[in-house]
Amino acid sequence: MGKSIGLLELKSIPVGIETADAVLKAANVELLTATPTCPGKYVIIICGAVGAVKSAM
Repeated sequence: MGKSIGLLELKSIPVGIETADAVLKAANVELLTATPTCPGKYVIIICGAVGAVKSAM
């Protein structure tokens, strides 16, 4: 089974935190990082099996 990573960039920090929670509950993926990058931007990076990452994204 292959490994994959997924990246989400959001324009709102509160929405980013809420999205990270939903992504982790949606599939069996591992959170690599979830952090604000610059004022008003939030980045979430996950990894896991290809199907799980596709499902979570």
